[in-house]
Amino acid sequence: MVDDDQQLASALQWILADENFLVDVAFDGKAALLKVKAHEYDAVICDLKMPRLRGDEFYLQAKEMRPSLSDRFIFHHRLCHGRKNRTLPYQARREIFG
Repeated sequence: MVDDDQQLASALQWILADENFLVDVAFDGKAALLKVKAHEYDAVICDLKMPRLRGDEFYLQAKEMRPSLSDRFIFHHRLCHGRKNRTLPYQARREIFG
């Protein structure tokens, strides 16, 4: 779980743990990269808009470290205002959605 909203990350961690999933949490993309480098994960739930390293940038770097994760990302983002926040940068869209 990668999300800069600590309350949301903790709530999702609790919900998933209640369903018997083991959940590791990072509060930004840079911290998450360190975790991906050190550990194997089955999947990543990732916020798109975070400080230090956006979710799409984290995805591109994480898949370089762990290619097996490339199709195991779930992205989310709270409702955002303004048209410019509704799309991923082109390179990430192409990498994620083909």
